[in-house]
Amino acid sequence: GTGQPDALLVVGVLFEVGVSGEPQALTSIADGVAQAAQEASLLADTVRLSTIFDGTGYYYSYPGSLTTPGCNEIVTWVVMQRTRIVSQSTLDKFKAASANPPLVKNFGNGKIADWGNFRPLQPK
Repeated sequence: GTGQPDALLVVGVLFEVGVSGEPQALTSIADGVAQAAQEASLLADTVRLSTIFDGTGYYYSYPGSLTTPGCNEIVTWVVMQRTRIVSQSTLDKFKAASANPPLVKNFGNGKIADWGNFRPLQPK
């Protein structure tokens, strides 16, 4: 870890577009994101994150930073080697999510997908 009291561990799971095999939790989260763009709401389903990430398998790990301002270098990143499946319709729900949903003020306008990664690429 970073040894800092405010350190974070982020587990990344990579997805590829496919037609079958999408984890149910991902579908539920995407449906909730789409609903929250219209009005404040809770997820309609119980979400079992273990359908996305079960804590097993090979991974890559490296020290890094947050990808949002101030890009604090307090993160230990763990990126799982195994990719998972996301349907195009679920991916589209995430891409269409508002950057300024009803309960969030002063974040910005437009879609979350328009904001991208705030951290510039670092030299190799």
